[in-house]
Amino acid sequence: MKFKRENAANWSDLTKIYEKLDSSRTWIFRGIGDPSYRLESSFERAAKGFGLENSDRPKMEKALVRYFTRQAQHFSADVPKDDDPIEWRAIMQHHGAPTRLLDWTFSFFVALYFAIESGTVKGPKTTCALWCLDQHWLLEKVERRFESRFAATLKLDPLLKKTPFFKSIFDASPPLNLVYSLNPHRLNPRLAIQQGLFLAAGNLEKSFEQNFAAVQGASDANRVLKITIRLNNLDEKKDILRRLHRMNINRATLFPGLDGFAQWLKSLVAMQDVLLGRYPLVCKNLKSV
Repeated sequence: MKFKRENAANWSDLTKIYEKLDSSRTWIFRGIGDPSYRLESSFERAAKGFGLENSDRPKMEKALVRYFTRQAQHFSADVPKDDDPIEWRAIMQHHGAPTRLLDWTFSFFVALYFAIESGTVKGPKTTCALWCLDQHWLLEKVERRFESRFAATLKLDPLLKKTPFFKSIFDASPPLNLVYSLNPHRLNPRLAIQQGLFLAAGNLEKSFEQNFAAVQGASDANRVLKITIRLNNLDEKKDILRRLHRMNINRATLFPGLDGFAQWLKSLVAMQDVLLGRYPLVCKNLKSV
């Protein structure tokens, strides 16, 4: 897998890199808490962690999906149709089950929040990374490479959201070495708020990065950028979190519900002026009773 590299140590560095991205393309982003982490799905990590043979991974993924679809109605009344393999996988991903899906977002700053929030902390220093990918290029590349297959699939599934598309691209025999968007027709609130989308590998017997490398050509390194972020002190981290908060990007807004709001309070420890400053201003004219 080929990619360019950039380094950032503060907000100014990050915004300069962002502004240099080719605005004529459609970029997607993924924030990770450790620069050494690879691009891999939760299913790939689980399979590797438990020593699952590569050849057994496709049937294991199907077994996990089958088990989830048979049991999910015990926990929720709002479940997809039985023949919607994409939405079932999206729901599994939403609730933390291992899937082939890899989370990305159309928002540079949402991805930055996830990177900073989950960053590796050593003393006053925080390190993390931000991946930037030219989605426009990726989709064009895959569609040209498998032109006849996509042409046939579009006749049956024009929106590329249903079973014909999934079976043709992600359940092919033999499997296709590719990475492509895999998104449900119905977006859950979290996916919509985070401007999220999924990428998925076509061949589960190989890693996500191996699937991606099969798509890339020798001159395509500039289509992928990895920004390594090294914040040398807590002030830089607080500054980025505060700026993102002013853009309405925090855990409370990205994860709607009481859990997201409660977890957001941890970030407010870094913003004492926000936490301690707002309520006295609101209540200053009230008389004690």
